[in-house]
Amino acid sequence: MKAFLGVLIICAPLLAGGADLGSADAYVRSGPDGWVLGTAMVEKTVRLSGGSLTLVSFRNELSGREYIQEGAASREVRLTIDGEIVSGADGKWSLVREATRKLAQGELELDLTLRHGNVDVTKHYVVYPSAPLIREWIEVRNISNRPVRIREPYFLESHVLGDEADGLDLHYVTGGGNYFGSQMLKTERMSRNYARTFDSAIGIQTMSYSAYLPLLVLRNPRSTDGVIAGWDYMGHWALMVGNYDRTAVNLAIKVAGYEKPLQPGQSIETPKAFMGVFKGDMDDVGNLLLDWQYKYMWEFTSPNYFAKTRWAVDWPNPWVGNGGTPSGDNWGRRLALDLRYVDLMRETGTDILWDDAGWYDKWGSWNAPEWRLTNDFLAKHAMKWVLWYPTFLATTDSIVGLKHPEWLIPGQRALEQSIKATAGWQKELLDRSVKDWGDFQWRYDIAPAVSANDTDYLESDRNFRDLLLRFKQSHPASGIDACYGGGRWISYDLARFAESGEYTDGGVGPNSSCCSRLIVPPDKLHNVVDFDHTWYNP
Repeated sequence: MKAFLGVLIICAPLLAGGADLGSADAYVRSGPDGWVLGTAMVEKTVRLSGGSLTLVSFRNELSGREYIQEGAASREVRLTIDGEIVSGADGKWSLVREATRKLAQGELELDLTLRHGNVDVTKHYVVYPSAPLIREWIEVRNISNRPVRIREPYFLESHVLGDEADGLDLHYVTGGGNYFGSQMLKTERMSRNYARTFDSAIGIQTMSYSAYLPLLVLRNPRSTDGVIAGWDYMGHWALMVGNYDRTAVNLAIKVAGYEKPLQPGQSIETPKAFMGVFKGDMDDVGNLLLDWQYKYMWEFTSPNYFAKTRWAVDWPNPWVGNGGTPSGDNWGRRLALDLRYVDLMRETGTDILWDDAGWYDKWGSWNAPEWRLTNDFLAKHAMKWVLWYPTFLATTDSIVGLKHPEWLIPGQRALEQSIKATAGWQKELLDRSVKDWGDFQWRYDIAPAVSANDTDYLESDRNFRDLLLRFKQSHPASGIDACYGGGRWISYDLARFAESGEYTDGGVGPNSSCCSRLIVPPDKLHNVVDFDHTWYNP
């Protein structure tokens, strides 16, 4: 990761001497009435008054309109502590410190740390110059000398467009699995009494809580403007939209099912979400989000693997759990196939050879052919190599399964990735692989970031993202190809770490990548649309 630029500024409590910061059109200002942060496109005003931290203004500068309406200020924090619902509007908060800093690409971060009884909560905001959105998340720390139980923290909580609740259009995107109807844009007409919970565990193909993709848009069809919300989390989340708490329109996302005692001094950090604005239609929404990613989510994208054509090598059965038997025969066939497919690639102008499943002896042992031969041969023809390598999978009789049986999720052939040591083991495995084979594009699939329960998913998600980051930092000439039984991976930060990713992995028929392009750059997407001949059988 690029080093942060600028000076960290710690300000005195209660806004006295608050530091203003600017970067191009982005700004963070503090004063006696609160904090104002935004760009030429979007602006938020957050206020701490009477012990309550609330969002009192949310402006769309593209249309010149205010979205905090009917006097319904939004509580900026919400979670349950020791059975008590705690919110930013309950009048029990005091400011501990505020900090502002400029990040590596000119972004501005505002961190507000507030105290509520036995916990300190830090609300983080990131403003991006020339972008229409502001990212946010919270960190909760136990400052007492006893455990405190934290339940279902929210990482976005807003009341917006209350005056316009009747007649708003709500747009969402179906899940990322490999089925007909995935990644489709759906629209519902809202009313003042409309209320719906989008639960990531309820729907079609909900493996790893992927019932919906992380984009929701509220649009006023009369003024043709509105609100964009997006988030990054591979665990269980629930999004409440509409008339909740007897107020329209509530927009809130929580870490669903999370419940854990925080020990003294321990902290947790929620996933990241953002709120943004737009003027126009859904194409304008997509263009704004893509412009943001091309500018601020591109630092790990290697030109060696980005926007390249690829050809998948046939692979022998079996491929689940154990590789071919005997392995020597399997490996000899695989390398011979690689030679044949390189010839085909030379004839057709293909860029990357794709070795998929079946090449190993066991998941969790990962003994392999002499892949250096393949990689060196490809280099002679200015080609690259991608390998299907789900390092988080393991059988009970594999090397890692025998050495660390406690790392396996009971009844599954996958590591419990909330255990931080599993990410360390995967990083060492990948480091050895790059050393032995040369730089390559690592393709993950099947079960990234999984855990046995909703609570531990928060940590497994964080560990997996950290693994991707450290792989990229250690091996800048290598790449990442994202997959999770199709497009369950599709989200902003996971696209940031990848040069490419598969969006359905077969089975979708005539609808292909229709609306995932709204969320991640389409030039990072590729697909085997119908390898199983679900829809097309020539």
